[in-house]
Amino acid sequence: MRKTFSWLRLEPETRQPSKQNMMEARLYDPLWTLGRQWGLGEFESDNGASIVSVEIDGSSKTLRFNGEDIKSKPLEALVEREPIINDEATLLRSMQIGNYLLEMLKENTPLTFPSDNVCNYLTDHYRLEVGEERVTSKETKIFLTLLSGRSVDGGLIYKDYLKSEESHLDKINIDPDKKEVFINVLNEWKTWCSKLYSEPESQKYLTDDSVVLKDGSVDAVAAAKYGKVANVTDSYVFDLQRDLVALGLTEIREPDGWFGANTEKAVKAFQANLRLAQTGTIDEGTRIFLIKELLENPGSSWKDNQLEYEFSVSDGKMNYSADEYYSGSLEWYSFDQKAVKGHRAQVSGPTPWETEGKLPSPLEFSGMPKLRFWELEDEGVNFSAVSGEPNEILRMVFNKYMNNYANDWFMIPIMLDVGTMNNIEKLKVINSFGEKVDINPEVNSGWFELSNETEGRNQSNRGLFLAPVLPQGLESKPIETVEFIKDEMANMAWAAETLIEGTAGIGVDRMSAEAMKNKAVTFESKPNSPMHRLASKVPDNWVPLLLKVEGNERQLLLAGNTSEGKLLKHVKKVNEEEILREGIIVTRTHQYVRWSDGSTHVWTGRKKKTGRGERSSGLQFDQIVTSSKES
Repeated sequence: MRKTFSWLRLEPETRQPSKQNMMEARLYDPLWTLGRQWGLGEFESDNGASIVSVEIDGSSKTLRFNGEDIKSKPLEALVEREPIINDEATLLRSMQIGNYLLEMLKENTPLTFPSDNVCNYLTDHYRLEVGEERVTSKETKIFLTLLSGRSVDGGLIYKDYLKSEESHLDKINIDPDKKEVFINVLNEWKTWCSKLYSEPESQKYLTDDSVVLKDGSVDAVAAAKYGKVANVTDSYVFDLQRDLVALGLTEIREPDGWFGANTEKAVKAFQANLRLAQTGTIDEGTRIFLIKELLENPGSSWKDNQLEYEFSVSDGKMNYSADEYYSGSLEWYSFDQKAVKGHRAQVSGPTPWETEGKLPSPLEFSGMPKLRFWELEDEGVNFSAVSGEPNEILRMVFNKYMNNYANDWFMIPIMLDVGTMNNIEKLKVINSFGEKVDINPEVNSGWFELSNETEGRNQSNRGLFLAPVLPQGLESKPIETVEFIKDEMANMAWAAETLIEGTAGIGVDRMSAEAMKNKAVTFESKPNSPMHRLASKVPDNWVPLLLKVEGNERQLLLAGNTSEGKLLKHVKKVNEEEILREGIIVTRTHQYVRWSDGSTHVWTGRKKKTGRGERSSGLQFDQIVTSSKES
């Protein structure tokens, strides 16, 4: 027979707009009320013990982003980072890392290392020269004039010595027994450069020409998992899959180190795009083009057609994806969960943990009502003044908790690592009578549960995701800005590049450089005679977006891309729904944060926000004007 439970609870509620009468809790006969409580047995206690301590057993799973542990760095840095030194380093960064290398070499005395010979060679062959093509603004010209001939190009040195430390040693007058000292100094400088900026790492399979990756290749980690015989000595296949994901050439969310059918298909697609022989193998020719594409790629997670980041972290069984991230700040609710299909990356199993003797404390907040009914309260708090509209659910829930359920909740502090998915397996409460009571989890609560995109709720993970996100950091002024604008007068959309990063590392205003000029494409005619103006000219920093419809997809194609910055460098098409009527603004900024272990992280990231409304490009067609007017 099915049991039926019922509870009777008297709560001080009111239907009046003001809660003043309810909070006063007026009683015309308090003695009669106490008698009724005694008669109904409210003063009797059945197992009315107090909580003394709790014991908790749980487990944690370490999460990874593209195979990298996400505990050591902020997740925003791992997702947003772009090539800085490996890319076209600005003159300021080149000067910074170049001068630091010279200082490291000069610290070695001539008795132990002929540093003067090395410094002279680097100064002569890597002198930071200034050409007119590198001058993008007045400020840049002043800066470059000061640097000209007084520093070395550290960015160029970094690229030249990235592949092999011994490639240029023969050109420098160094004793053979001193080469090892020079290599050690150079490696120490490389390590310092890699820690200076957070940027995607260069993969070993790109520089090791002796390794040919093909179908059946598997790295050492995957070999141990799948029982295969590895034909490479490092995680080459794993790194390759990470790069293929970065280039958008495969649907693999989490690399597994196995060169299977999906990986081979992605390699063939890459070769087809560049008109190479579709062998499905990473040979020497494919490797060269892959290096070029990766250096130009803005980042592994930025999607040009969506103008936002899309990425996922994984524990091996579940993927936790953030498909629309563009605000610059992540939280646990930014993620959805989905089961991993196919091969699963090797991730260690859950790590069990337990706590004993934890003392729970009531969940309180400043100004909270007293738990005793007639206890005097803080006069500085007016609980009756708390009001809310019918659609303000959070305010209503807070008010309900504050007045009715404040003594029903307890808080138990637990130390957990960030970058983990945590589950509570057992919860045991010990009361003042020495009894131990097992508390079962509430399966229907759904608090802090990520949205589940997997078919079947039985695969859901109800754990608590502690994302390694930024509490607070420093952000520079935008170094690059692009405005995507709806132009109803011309019945089209534009991508206006208003700010670009100059060679000095500061933003250069392209709007002022490309002042609106109403010049026209015309036919020759006599002075003061009417002539036909085919179209007025739009500044070069305004790139037109032309609509293309294929089935249910509506995309805007960039026509005649004249951009000079990085935001539009690789953009070919944008989904039409991404550009609102108000327009959107995409910016690049430098980020600086200090992490929990004291380390500092600097990277370049992107943000998207709502634009400033519709604007007109001034584009006009088919006009009759006189030749004497500026057209």
